[in-house]
Amino acid sequence: MVTFGILMAYVFSYGTCPLSGSAPWRVVVGLALALALILGIGLWTLPESSRWLVHRKRFDEAKRVLSRIRGAKTVVEHDYLDIASKAGVEEQTKSSFWQSWTECFIGTPGTYKVVYRTFVGVMLQSFRQLTGANYVFYYGATIFVSVSIQDSFVTQIILGAVNFFCIFFGLYVIEKFGRRNPLVFGGFWQGAWLIVFATAGTAKNPTPTDEMPNGRPQHVFLLLLLHQLMDQDHGL
Repeated sequence: MVTFGILMAYVFSYGTCPLSGSAPWRVVVGLALALALILGIGLWTLPESSRWLVHRKRFDEAKRVLSRIRGAKTVVEHDYLDIASKAGVEEQTKSSFWQSWTECFIGTPGTYKVVYRTFVGVMLQSFRQLTGANYVFYYGATIFVSVSIQDSFVTQIILGAVNFFCIFFGLYVIEKFGRRNPLVFGGFWQGAWLIVFATAGTAKNPTPTDEMPNGRPQHVFLLLLLHQLMDQDHGL
């Protein structure tokens, strides 16, 4: 849904191109605020999670929530007993608020593996941002203008569509090969194409023409397209 939202944002941005002055960005921001308002109002209609209700001793409500999600009575009872048993264990081993948070970063005797997991989670998300995906998402139109692509907004929509449809390919790859190997391969893939992208951005065309003074527009589009193909392995 995130990639679909990004694609729709590109489409809305393209739709505001004929407007003049500050109207284009005001319309886009206004649409974002309207959608956020709809989401905020819709959240009030959602029930609390069954796990949260069990922790508050509201067992009947927890079963009703599960029945709305699961449907079958036998499945509801099985899931409810599983949640209730885990909630009981959590209550017995519960630490204070600040102690539970500090354990994620300094650990306690017997829980030092938690620090490692925290480190891995933080580093994965950090490097995922440093792959340059958001650089393309936010500044794609500006990049395409700088390399003489005529309609940068349409080009950005194409990349957004590729990004959206590749999510289904990424889901298949994750189910087929697991998470580790696609993550490692995707990192090397993106790194290699970013190096090529940087090289193409600085190299000069030895035989420039009026239509293609530096020979870079097609290169930039193709390289960013190849870069985005493996971005979903990191996102998933």
